[in-house]
Amino acid sequence: MRKILTGMFLLGSLGCVWSADSIASRAEQAGRRRNECVWCHSRLSTPAEMSTRFLDWRASRHASTGVTCDKCHGGDPTARDQTRAHAGVLAPSRKESRLHEMNAPETCGSCHRAVVSSFVESKHYQQLKASEGGPSCISCHGHMASSVARAPDEGRSLCTFCHNVLNGPLPQRPDIVKNAKTTLDAIARTDYMVVWINELLEQARKKKLNVKAEVEDLRLLKVTIAEAKTGWHAFTLETPAMKATKAFDQALKIKDSLSKKLDNE
Repeated sequence: MRKILTGMFLLGSLGCVWSADSIASRAEQAGRRRNECVWCHSRLSTPAEMSTRFLDWRASRHASTGVTCDKCHGGDPTARDQTRAHAGVLAPSRKESRLHEMNAPETCGSCHRAVVSSFVESKHYQQLKASEGGPSCISCHGHMASSVARAPDEGRSLCTFCHNVLNGPLPQRPDIVKNAKTTLDAIARTDYMVVWINELLEQARKKKLNVKAEVEDLRLLKVTIAEAKTGWHAFTLETPAMKATKAFDQALKIKDSLSKKLDNE
Protein backbone atom coordinates (compact mmCIF):
# COMPACT_ATOMS: atom_id res chain seq x y z
CA MET A 1 0.00 0.00 0.00
CA ARG A 2 2.81 2.43 0.88
CA LYS A 3 4.28 2.14 -2.61
CA ILE A 4 0.89 2.89 -4.13
CA LEU A 5 0.39 5.91 -1.88
CA THR A 6 3.86 7.23 -2.61
CA GLY A 7 3.34 6.95 -6.33
CA MET A 8 -0.20 8.31 -6.55
CA PHE A 9 0.82 11.88 -7.26
CA LEU A 10 4.38 11.39 -8.50
CA LEU A 11 3.90 12.83 -11.99
CA GLY A 12 2.92 16.49 -12.43
CA SER A 13 1.30 18.01 -15.47
CA LEU A 14 3.89 19.74 -17.63
CA GLY A 15 2.52 22.76 -19.40
CA CYS A 16 5.42 23.17 -21.82
CA VAL A 17 8.79 21.73 -22.79
CA TRP A 18 12.10 23.44 -22.00
CA SER A 19 15.53 22.84 -23.45
CA ALA A 20 18.20 21.63 -21.05
CA ASP A 21 20.11 24.91 -21.41
CA SER A 22 17.10 27.07 -20.64
CA ILE A 23 16.16 24.97 -17.61
CA ALA A 24 19.63 25.17 -16.16
CA SER A 25 19.95 28.88 -16.89
CA ARG A 26 16.60 29.61 -15.27
CA ALA A 27 17.78 27.79 -12.16
CA GLU A 28 20.83 30.05 -12.04
CA GLN A 29 18.81 33.17 -12.77
CA ALA A 30 16.71 32.42 -9.70
CA GLY A 31 19.69 33.54 -7.61
CA ARG A 32 21.48 30.25 -7.10
CA ARG A 33 25.08 29.51 -7.92
CA ARG A 34 25.60 26.82 -10.50
CA ASN A 35 24.10 23.68 -9.02
CA GLU A 36 25.69 20.60 -10.54
CA CYS A 37 22.64 18.45 -9.72
CA VAL A 38 20.42 20.72 -11.78
CA TRP A 39 23.05 21.23 -14.50
CA CYS A 40 23.69 17.52 -15.03
CA HIS A 41 20.15 16.18 -14.68
CA SER A 42 18.76 18.81 -17.04
CA ARG A 43 20.84 17.19 -19.79
CA LEU A 44 19.92 13.55 -19.15
CA SER A 45 17.72 12.05 -21.84
CA THR A 46 17.91 8.43 -20.69
CA PRO A 47 16.50 6.67 -18.87
CA ALA A 48 13.11 8.30 -19.44
CA GLU A 49 12.23 7.90 -15.76
CA MET A 50 15.19 10.09 -14.77
CA SER A 51 14.21 12.81 -17.24
CA THR A 52 10.65 12.69 -15.97
CA ARG A 53 11.77 13.03 -12.38
CA PHE A 54 13.86 16.06 -13.22
CA LEU A 55 11.00 17.72 -15.11
CA ASP A 56 8.67 16.80 -12.26
CA TRP A 57 10.92 18.88 -10.03
CA ARG A 58 11.21 21.64 -12.67
CA ALA A 59 7.41 21.99 -12.72
CA SER A 60 7.17 22.09 -8.94
CA ARG A 61 6.86 24.86 -6.38
CA HIS A 62 10.17 23.67 -5.00
CA ALA A 63 11.97 24.64 -8.19
CA SER A 64 10.37 28.08 -8.32
CA THR A 65 11.46 28.82 -4.75
CA GLY A 66 15.03 27.57 -5.18
CA VAL A 67 14.78 24.22 -3.38
CA THR A 68 17.19 22.11 -5.40
CA CYS A 69 17.75 18.33 -5.44
CA ASP A 70 20.41 18.29 -2.73
CA LYS A 71 18.17 19.99 -0.16
CA CYS A 72 16.10 16.82 0.16
CA HIS A 73 18.17 14.04 -1.41
CA GLY A 74 21.56 15.04 -0.03
CA GLY A 75 24.72 14.81 -2.13
CA ASP A 76 27.21 17.50 -3.09
CA PRO A 77 25.76 20.12 -5.49
CA THR A 78 29.23 21.57 -6.12
CA ALA A 79 30.81 18.31 -7.31
CA ARG A 80 31.09 17.56 -11.02
CA ASP A 81 32.30 14.02 -10.44
CA GLN A 82 29.31 11.66 -10.37
CA THR A 83 30.53 9.59 -7.41
CA ARG A 84 31.21 12.64 -5.26
CA ALA A 85 28.01 14.34 -6.33
CA HIS A 86 25.91 11.31 -5.30
CA ALA A 87 27.69 10.61 -2.01
CA GLY A 88 25.05 10.03 0.66
CA VAL A 89 22.13 9.94 -1.80
CA LEU A 90 19.91 6.95 -1.00
CA ALA A 91 16.80 5.53 -2.65
CA PRO A 92 13.64 6.68 -0.81
CA SER A 93 12.72 3.02 -0.26
CA ARG A 94 15.68 2.65 2.13
CA LYS A 95 14.91 3.43 5.76
CA GLU A 96 18.09 5.50 6.06
CA SER A 97 16.96 7.83 3.29
CA ARG A 98 15.81 11.32 4.22
CA LEU A 99 12.91 10.73 1.85
CA HIS A 100 11.73 7.44 3.30
CA GLU A 101 8.10 7.88 4.37
CA MET A 102 9.11 7.57 8.03
CA ASN A 103 11.68 10.36 7.67
CA ALA A 104 9.76 12.63 5.30
CA PRO A 105 8.09 14.66 8.10
CA GLU A 106 11.47 15.57 9.55
CA THR A 107 12.91 16.41 6.13
CA CYS A 108 9.87 18.44 5.04
CA GLY A 109 9.73 20.08 8.46
CA SER A 110 13.06 21.79 7.89
CA CYS A 111 11.09 24.26 5.70
CA HIS A 112 7.43 23.59 6.43
CA ARG A 113 7.63 23.80 10.22
CA ALA A 114 4.07 24.85 11.03
CA VAL A 115 2.44 22.33 8.71
CA VAL A 116 4.61 19.43 9.89
CA SER A 117 4.09 20.39 13.54
CA SER A 118 0.36 20.14 12.88
CA PHE A 119 0.76 16.81 11.07
CA VAL A 120 2.75 15.14 13.87
CA GLU A 121 -0.16 15.83 16.23
CA SER A 122 -2.50 13.82 14.00
CA LYS A 123 -3.72 10.24 14.22
CA HIS A 124 -2.27 9.77 10.74
CA TYR A 125 1.22 10.35 12.09
CA GLN A 126 0.63 8.06 15.07
CA GLN A 127 -0.49 5.35 12.63
CA LEU A 128 2.64 5.92 10.57
CA LYS A 129 4.90 5.63 13.62
CA ALA A 130 3.13 2.58 15.00
CA SER A 131 2.92 0.43 11.89
CA GLU A 132 4.78 2.25 9.11
CA GLY A 133 1.50 1.96 7.23
CA GLY A 134 -0.13 5.35 7.63
CA PRO A 135 0.03 8.28 5.22
CA SER A 136 3.06 10.52 5.21
CA CYS A 137 3.80 13.84 3.48
CA ILE A 138 4.55 12.10 0.18
CA SER A 139 1.20 10.29 0.22
CA CYS A 140 -0.68 13.50 -0.58
CA HIS A 141 1.97 15.85 -1.94
CA GLY A 142 4.00 13.52 -4.16
CA HIS A 143 7.73 13.11 -4.21
CA MET A 144 8.43 16.60 -5.60
CA ALA A 145 5.33 18.39 -4.31
CA SER A 146 4.53 19.09 -7.96
CA SER A 147 1.06 17.56 -7.78
CA VAL A 148 -0.38 18.81 -4.53
CA ALA A 149 -3.95 17.67 -4.00
CA ARG A 150 -5.82 20.96 -3.98
CA ALA A 151 -9.27 20.31 -5.45
CA PRO A 152 -11.85 19.00 -2.94
CA ASP A 153 -12.56 15.94 -5.07
CA GLU A 154 -8.85 15.08 -5.12
CA GLY A 155 -8.73 15.27 -1.34
CA ARG A 156 -11.83 13.13 -1.03
CA SER A 157 -10.27 10.51 -3.29
CA LEU A 158 -7.15 10.40 -1.15
CA CYS A 159 -9.18 9.91 2.03
CA THR A 160 -11.26 7.23 0.34
CA PHE A 161 -8.13 5.39 -0.70
CA CYS A 162 -7.52 4.39 2.93
CA HIS A 163 -10.82 4.87 4.76
CA ASN A 164 -13.48 3.42 2.47
CA VAL A 165 -11.72 0.33 1.17
CA LEU A 166 -12.97 -3.06 2.31
CA ASN A 167 -10.31 -4.51 4.63
CA GLY A 168 -8.29 -1.34 4.06
CA PRO A 169 -5.62 0.01 6.39
CA LEU A 170 -8.01 2.38 8.19
CA PRO A 171 -11.64 2.08 9.37
CA GLN A 172 -14.40 2.59 6.83
CA ARG A 173 -15.66 6.05 7.77
CA PRO A 174 -17.85 7.71 5.12
CA ASP A 175 -18.31 10.66 7.52
CA ILE A 176 -14.57 11.35 7.48
CA VAL A 177 -14.50 11.44 3.70
CA LYS A 178 -17.55 13.73 3.58
CA ASN A 179 -16.18 16.10 6.23
CA ALA A 180 -12.79 16.21 4.54
CA LYS A 181 -14.38 17.34 1.28
CA THR A 182 -16.44 19.96 3.13
CA THR A 183 -13.28 21.37 4.71
CA LEU A 184 -11.41 21.40 1.41
CA ASP A 185 -14.39 23.09 -0.27
CA ALA A 186 -14.26 25.81 2.38
CA ILE A 187 -10.53 26.31 1.79
CA ALA A 188 -10.74 26.16 -2.01
CA ARG A 189 -13.52 28.72 -2.34
CA THR A 190 -11.53 31.18 -0.24
CA ASP A 191 -8.48 30.68 -2.45
CA TYR A 192 -10.64 31.46 -5.47
CA MET A 193 -11.95 34.59 -3.76
CA VAL A 194 -8.40 35.77 -3.11
CA VAL A 195 -7.71 35.53 -6.84
CA TRP A 196 -10.85 37.57 -7.54
CA ILE A 197 -9.87 40.17 -4.94
CA ASN A 198 -6.41 40.54 -6.45
CA GLU A 199 -7.99 41.16 -9.86
CA LEU A 200 -10.22 43.87 -8.36
CA LEU A 201 -7.27 45.42 -6.54
CA GLU A 202 -5.36 45.63 -9.81
CA GLN A 203 -8.30 47.40 -11.46
CA ALA A 204 -8.62 49.78 -8.51
CA ARG A 205 -4.93 50.64 -8.54
CA LYS A 206 -5.06 51.43 -12.25
CA LYS A 207 -7.81 53.92 -11.43
CA LYS A 208 -5.72 55.25 -8.52
CA LEU A 209 -8.40 54.44 -5.95
CA ASN A 210 -7.63 54.31 -2.24
CA VAL A 211 -7.60 50.61 -1.33
CA LYS A 212 -5.47 50.67 1.84
CA ALA A 213 -8.29 49.30 3.98
CA GLU A 214 -8.96 46.42 1.59
CA VAL A 215 -5.25 45.56 1.35
CA GLU A 216 -5.02 45.35 5.13
CA ASP A 217 -8.18 43.26 5.32
CA LEU A 218 -6.73 40.94 2.69
CA ARG A 219 -3.57 40.53 4.76
CA LEU A 220 -5.67 39.47 7.76
CA LEU A 221 -7.71 37.13 5.57
CA LYS A 222 -4.54 35.41 4.39
CA VAL A 223 -3.49 34.84 7.99
CA THR A 224 -6.81 33.17 8.72
CA ILE A 225 -6.76 30.91 5.65
CA ALA A 226 -3.14 29.97 6.35
CA GLU A 227 -4.19 28.87 9.83
CA ALA A 228 -6.97 26.78 8.29
CA LYS A 229 -4.53 25.08 5.90
CA THR A 230 -2.06 24.37 8.69
CA GLY A 231 -4.83 22.97 10.88
CA TRP A 232 -6.00 20.74 8.03
CA HIS A 233 -2.77 18.79 8.35
CA ALA A 234 -3.75 17.68 11.87
CA PHE A 235 -6.91 16.20 10.30
CA THR A 236 -9.16 17.58 13.02
CA LEU A 237 -11.58 18.88 10.44
CA GLU A 238 -14.03 21.05 12.35
CA THR A 239 -11.65 23.87 13.33
CA PRO A 240 -10.02 24.27 9.88
CA ALA A 241 -13.47 24.35 8.29
CA MET A 242 -14.60 27.08 10.70
CA LYS A 243 -11.48 29.16 10.02
CA ALA A 244 -11.85 28.73 6.27
CA THR A 245 -15.50 29.81 6.47
CA LYS A 246 -14.47 32.87 8.50
CA ALA A 247 -11.88 33.71 5.84
CA PHE A 248 -14.50 33.33 3.11
CA ASP A 249 -16.82 35.76 4.89
CA GLN A 250 -13.92 38.20 5.14
CA ALA A 251 -13.26 37.74 1.44
CA LEU A 252 -16.87 38.50 0.51
CA LYS A 253 -16.72 41.80 2.39
CA ILE A 254 -13.47 42.81 0.70
CA LYS A 255 -14.80 41.86 -2.73
CA ASP A 256 -18.02 43.83 -2.16
CA SER A 257 -16.11 46.87 -0.92
CA LEU A 258 -13.82 46.89 -3.94
CA SER A 259 -16.69 46.30 -6.36
CA LYS A 260 -18.59 49.24 -4.87
CA LYS A 261 -15.60 51.56 -5.23
CA LEU A 262 -15.09 50.49 -8.83
CA ASP A 263 -18.78 50.87 -9.67
CA ASN A 264 -18.86 54.36 -8.21
CA GLU A 265 -15.82 55.49 -10.16
